[in-house]
Amino acid sequence: MKLKTRIMSGIMAALMLLTVACEEDDDVVSGADAGEGFDYDSQTDVGNVIWLGYYDLNSDGAEGSASLTQLFEERHGGTIEYIQVGSVEYYDKLALMIQNDQSPDLVRSEWASYPDGMDKNQFEPLDEYIDLDSPLWSGMKEYIEMFMWKDTLYFPAYRVAPELSTVIHYDYDLLTSALGEENDPYTLYQNGEWTLSKMKELMSSWVALDKENNIGYSGFNAIPFIATTGKALLAVNPDGTVVNNLKDSSISDIMLYLQDNFNNRSMPLTNGEWIGPDGGKPFEKKNRLFYGMGLDWTYTNSVLSLPDTEFRFVPYPRYENADKYYTNMQLFGYLVPKGAKNINGALTWIFLNRQNEIEPDAIAQAKENAINPPVEYYTAGKNKGKEKPRVVWTEAMWDLRTELGNPEKFGFVFEGAYGVGSKLKNIYENYVLKESLYGEGETTWTKIVNEQFTVIEEELKTASFTSVS
Repeated sequence: MKLKTRIMSGIMAALMLLTVACEEDDDVVSGADAGEGFDYDSQTDVGNVIWLGYYDLNSDGAEGSASLTQLFEERHGGTIEYIQVGSVEYYDKLALMIQNDQSPDLVRSEWASYPDGMDKNQFEPLDEYIDLDSPLWSGMKEYIEMFMWKDTLYFPAYRVAPELSTVIHYDYDLLTSALGEENDPYTLYQNGEWTLSKMKELMSSWVALDKENNIGYSGFNAIPFIATTGKALLAVNPDGTVVNNLKDSSISDIMLYLQDNFNNRSMPLTNGEWIGPDGGKPFEKKNRLFYGMGLDWTYTNSVLSLPDTEFRFVPYPRYENADKYYTNMQLFGYLVPKGAKNINGALTWIFLNRQNEIEPDAIAQAKENAINPPVEYYTAGKNKGKEKPRVVWTEAMWDLRTELGNPEKFGFVFEGAYGVGSKLKNIYENYVLKESLYGEGETTWTKIVNEQFTVIEEELKTASFTSVS
């Protein structure tokens, strides 16, 4: 489930290259123990797999990895054929291909996959092929079961993906010089003191220093804050039911918190304004205290753009009434579209990715490559011979990145409001969230709840979703 983030290709490439080096290692989990009706180890000539996506799996850019597709060919006789589509047209294109009996064999999971795509029968059920109790899928069963629909497995996520998480980024030197080292959010988090009220206090203090220019927070608005309660606006259950939490008191607390911060300029983001992390833009003016955006996307762009600045990030603060820190659930994996002609090839690619993910040495190597990245040089062009810019992670930030995927440290929440069709997504975006934060006149949260709760319930019925609210 993706929130406008990108995976840092160098790190993922390191993980995948390690599989090539370790494929003969005794620690590799055998595919024979991985599925009920699918013998992964016997897949030696799977042929061409058609991949519909907006990046090429055969490249080393974005989420692709030439090293893994090479291993796919050498070990399993498989190739990946790339059909390119823009992210906006992604599901329209998929629906048309399925309708015309031209289904691709593989797509990645997106927000709209669950439950809307599953409910519309756009994907092949995979229960008969995957044994979640096998060693290969150890540690993933509870997450995969969360994303079952009507008790059917469609999405065998092969990893928890903290790098896709939305976190709060900040310029460490800027914050501590203005507010004191004792108010460093990372230190507060380590001490269990990073709460919503503390964040509000820091934003207020920052804005008071320059009321005309300083900004307390911008970036993603309500969704990651709502997740801190441990609840979603719309909870999706594996049995095929949904829960409309619009009237929940904890969500009301969050919306009132956001409204208050918007009103006192701590969060003066205007309707429709959005700034991405490319080029270090959120931090270049030195007037923004906190920026909520994708973890790797923002951290890597910030470090590359402003190399003399120390950047840190923290999870969203703990909601005071919650029992622990909660964050939006981010899993990564693939689905097999309905009518796929090469299911065996698609499954082999999925199993290969999972096997690669759990290589014991790969995790340590990825950390080493992040903290001490190898020096590389341009081999052509005007910069030939010059050293390429490097993203150097601090050990503390890398460890926190890893920690964000630890269920002992965090509770995970999946927001279903954007996965139940375009009409309901529009209601949540424009009539619930934006109206409550940016609306003019009497737009109290209570008024919005009273107006929209029944509208949402009726639309859920129209869209054939069973609400148990």
